Amino acid sequence: MRLSNATVMSFRNCNLRDTNASLIKLETQAIMISLDNCVLESFGAYALNLGAFCSLIRLSSIQVNANSKAGTAVVGFTNSIGAAQVSLRNVNVNGNNLLGNLIQVANGSSADSVGIRECYCELMAGSCIVATGTGLLNGLVVENCQLSGNNSVMIDLGNGALHRDAVIRNVRNGAALSSYYMFHPGNAVNFEFENASYNAGFGIVGYGAARSVKKYAAGTTIVDGV
Repeated sequence: MRLSNATVMSFRNCNLRDTNASLIKLETQAIMISLDNCVLESFGAYALNLGAFCSLIRLSSIQVNANSKAGTAVVGFTNSIGAAQVSLRNVNVNGNNLLGNLIQVANGSSADSVGIRECYCELMAGSCIVATGTGLLNGLVVENCQLSGNNSVMIDLGNGALHRDAVIRNVRNGAALSSYYMFHPGNAVNFEFENASYNAGFGIVGYGAARSVKKYAAGTTIVDGV
């Protein structure tokens, strides 16, 4: 489904499937895209491909099933300025070891104010949340989630970009491998990581099993529980 020349779009109580491409692709600038109580499954690229700027993205009470199709991500930012406000709440994802990511900020793209709350991801083929290439992810908030991916880091901001203002709080790493980390901050400026629990593995790259790490722009770092 390609969306162009539309301003406000709402999908409610829908079952969307497309085995070849993205379920929804935004091609021109929009004000809002909202999905409520939907099932998204068997897509070959993204469930929501943000190929143009959108002021507000909202996904609430969503079931995502990869089934037998290798998709890229549930939400993909593929435009230089992807969105100003993004909210994912009660999104349940079964990646079936085929679906790459919950959130992907692709090379050359950016996203601001991305809130992920009360979400559950299992059997992802890669990192649950990732910025690739020069992708920039500012204002990331992840709270009260369980994230289980098949990459060494569940939330990976280690691409070298200067991400700002990340908060990772009350999260559980559901991956079974002891070598996995919950969070790679990379060059992030101003981040807080606290109250994480693990099925196995570590908390934050560079700080091992620390219960909490806070790093501020002035250079102050507070580490608790190493």
